[in-house]
Amino acid sequence: VTVQDEGVRRWLESEGRGAQLAAFREAEARKDEFVALIEDARARLARRYAEPLAPAAMRVARRAEFARLAERYAALKARWGGYAGFDRLMRDPNNALLASISAYSQLVPGFRRELAAVHGDLGAFYARVKALARLPKAERDAALSSDLSAPRESR
Repeated sequence: VTVQDEGVRRWLESEGRGAQLAAFREAEARKDEFVALIEDARARLARRYAEPLAPAAMRVARRAEFARLAERYAALKARWGGYAGFDRLMRDPNNALLASISAYSQLVPGFRRELAAVHGDLGAFYARVKALARLPKAERDAALSSDLSAPRESR
């Protein structure tokens, strides 16, 4: 994802496609905000699931968290001027959907940091990633973990 985003950005810049580059950056910012929304919902749900609630009370708490997610998504959409690109995902969100979005995106900020650390040099980035790949999984994940609200440093 990091290399894909960087490649698109570089190509748009090299082709002098300023309007498309601005649209791409806007879409990427929306995606980052959406992922942050999902990560927050997952954290809130995890806290709920850790509570010692009876099954009926847990179902009520779960529904409340998903209702809160829907409200927060509606507010994001309004801020985005009605952009509906994530509507399909939000029709009937569930734990599996939230987990899949998280799994796909949670390490992207760490990879962006790695690319920024070598000032966009893809060869050096690949070398860093290969070095990370040799680490035990727990160390690798720790090295790449980051706050999803961190800025896009590779831009």
